[in-house]
Amino acid sequence: MALDNRDKQIIQQNKILTGGQTINLRPRQIIYALGAFMDKENPTAEIRIPGKAFLDFVNNTPGEKWSDIYELVSYAFDHLNDNPILLKEKKKKDFVKVNWLSRLGVKDGYIIGRFSADFADYIQYKQGLPYTKLLWDLRAYRSKFSARIVELFQMQHDKTSRVAEINFTYPVDDLRLFFGVHDAYPRFYDFEKRVLKVAEKELEQNDTVPYWFSYEKVKAGKVIEGVHFTVYVRSKILLAMIPELTRIGKNKNQLTIFDDANRTPLSETRKAVLKKLSEHGIKENFSMRVLPHLKDSQAIALWYLIEYGVNRSLALTLVLDHCSFGEIEGFEDKYIQFVLQKIEKERLKRIRDFEKGKTKKRITPNDKRGGLPKRVLEERQHFSAFMEHLSAFRAKRQSQPLKPKPEGPQGEMKSIKDIIGRIK
Repeated sequence: MALDNRDKQIIQQNKILTGGQTINLRPRQIIYALGAFMDKENPTAEIRIPGKAFLDFVNNTPGEKWSDIYELVSYAFDHLNDNPILLKEKKKKDFVKVNWLSRLGVKDGYIIGRFSADFADYIQYKQGLPYTKLLWDLRAYRSKFSARIVELFQMQHDKTSRVAEINFTYPVDDLRLFFGVHDAYPRFYDFEKRVLKVAEKELEQNDTVPYWFSYEKVKAGKVIEGVHFTVYVRSKILLAMIPELTRIGKNKNQLTIFDDANRTPLSETRKAVLKKLSEHGIKENFSMRVLPHLKDSQAIALWYLIEYGVNRSLALTLVLDHCSFGEIEGFEDKYIQFVLQKIEKERLKRIRDFEKGKTKKRITPNDKRGGLPKRVLEERQHFSAFMEHLSAFRAKRQSQPLKPKPEGPQGEMKSIKDIIGRIK
């Protein structure tokens, strides 16, 4: 039996999903793997997983390496027993703790496990009880809190809606319980520093995770009562590039979407964009996953947004979902250039007016300006004005096909900083 061709999702009732629980990487991977092999007609039956295949998978993902399957399984069982799921009852002090497994071991080369009756009861569908389909998520998150917050976002995300953004507020006390740190970080300052900031940073940097997020504190006077999350769903291009999580046990040399054989050659324009993104600090593994799927005009638009300070994942979403439509397809670069010029002109005017005392409106400093294009592009605030210039752009492009324009002896592409620089 190989660890492949399994359902990528398992059901977990929301009652147990929102209970206090945060477990380390390797035990979490064992739980998900067992969940994928569980007999849904008999959820407490013994489950068998090929030990070598699982060990190979573990050692091919980031994190602590293991050479002894017996030691790994023993550690996982002890860790799970030390970290049961905490379910708070209606009365303030009432609680129930639920063990993950009733048994776990190694026999004849197989990992053998059995879910506890209580836990199995919560990962089966029951009519009328709310549940969430969780991804069989075996990614090697650096922080166990990152893995946990992804589950919270999955619970809030209607995956059939095709939304690119999710907004919800969660009470602070419930959030501490959700992460299992209700006793560890009673001060919000410590909870924010050790949990929220850590997860926020990791998800922002990891392009293979379905979500990244920002948040604001919800206060009642000086008391922080909740956290309002703005969760961004990563572009379908990035999600399509996630390594196949169900193919545990396959030859590690198998062809994947990351292999050169599956990449389309880059045009000279996109090669120039690749160079610029690299100079801007964008890692090649992101650029090479994205650029082969973009037209030249989209690639330049992406670079303009990133150079302006927009998060790379958000920039990709804005280009694909809010710039590539109708008559402006093929002119995404001109549209973004036009919009950024408008945004920057308005931003600098507000700063000047604020310095002269003409306005008390909030101003956006240079290091925060990357957040401005999102609402403008989503609401198409300058779209009508751009359309008045489109015919001129189209006529010019027909006479001069899109290509990197030389600038100086290096022949480099013109920077968006130079393009909008004159308005300063």
